[in-house]
Amino acid sequence: MGQSAKMTKAEHFQKVKHYLAGKWSKSARYREFIIDLTDQEVNQAKRVAQQRIDKHKKIGRRKGNIQRETLGALGEMATIKWFVDQGYEASFQKFFESNVSLDHEDEFDTDLVWNGEEVSVEIKATQKPMNSKLIVSKKQFENKNAEVYVLVCQISESKYCIKGFASSEDLEKDPDLKYGAYSVNEKNLKINLEDLLNK
Repeated sequence: MGQSAKMTKAEHFQKVKHYLAGKWSKSARYREFIIDLTDQEVNQAKRVAQQRIDKHKKIGRRKGNIQRETLGALGEMATIKWFVDQGYEASFQKFFESNVSLDHEDEFDTDLVWNGEEVSVEIKATQKPMNSKLIVSKKQFENKNAEVYVLVCQISESKYCIKGFASSEDLEKDPDLKYGAYSVNEKNLKINLEDLLNK
């Protein structure tokens, strides 16, 4: 009974996401930010996630969470694909090489080249379709800031929506989060990426 109720809740959550995605795809605000991944791209991202987990286990760095790692890798794949599709000079190199680093979290997810200069980009994925937050850990925020942060929402394994962009100046310590993490609510994210790139 409990398992059945749990599945029903999960299915309802998925229906809500698909309903919102349908509205987003027709709205002036979100329609340019919808990304569809091919089966090949989904499988590539899953492989990257598993390789990251395996590397961390090998060095005893932490317990791996394959669900979280897979969500992150899929969100990164979708966002970098969006950059490329929009004509930005972005590279998948860091994404595919991160699985061989001892601590890929110390590296940013990709770089954009804008006006001849590299811009560091950190991508955060969420499954929450409404009122979500872009969250950055205390360690990551205080050690090394990206120049651009991106929040991307997973609608399904192959469909994503970029909710917006932020700079480190937009992030604040969040009292509702553990371990002193920083965040910005999606309603305060910037819609136009070039507003950040031209700062």
